[in-house]
Amino acid sequence: MKEDKDIEEKIEEKIENIKNGKASDEEILEFVNEAKEGYKSAAKSKGIIKVMMGFLVHPNSLVHLLITFVMNVSLVLAIEGFFDLIEYNEIGNLLIAASLFTVYEFILKMFILTFAIKIAFMTMGLIFIASHVSGFLLLDFFYKGFSFVSTPSFFVFLLLFSVVRLILSRYIRSYFLR
Repeated sequence: MKEDKDIEEKIEEKIENIKNGKASDEEILEFVNEAKEGYKSAAKSKGIIKVMMGFLVHPNSLVHLLITFVMNVSLVLAIEGFFDLIEYNEIGNLLIAASLFTVYEFILKMFILTFAIKIAFMTMGLIFIASHVSGFLLLDFFYKGFSFVSTPSFFVFLLLFSVVRLILSRYIRSYFLR
């Protein structure tokens, strides 16, 4: 930990010198080369980069899937409990719907991060909000045990789900990046 702080302080010092014009051309070039090397070494462990970009809550895919499943189930149950926005026959239907959504989202996210990472960058991650919309719409249309009460209830649910999940994800991600 102390080594990390020392490295961060040295980097901050170099950046300040560059900003203030105190760094020579050779020092600037050295800093750029160090940054390139750091990026290349981080690129070898793709999971860490994905976590740092904010697309995953944990570098291990299975742990990410488990954490996401717990978050999704908890949020679906909590939002339904407080606001009654979903029609369902029994509680098991909500659990199945949350499970299906988690699997759908995980597969779509892995596909995007593997084959279409440029789209994720170009949309600044908003493509994943589109996956929330499409995932819940697919559930509403094709899963008989789960449907939204009305169109406004769909949007209220989606807004609450996305915002609370974003906050939870950031908190969990910061815990794992300590």
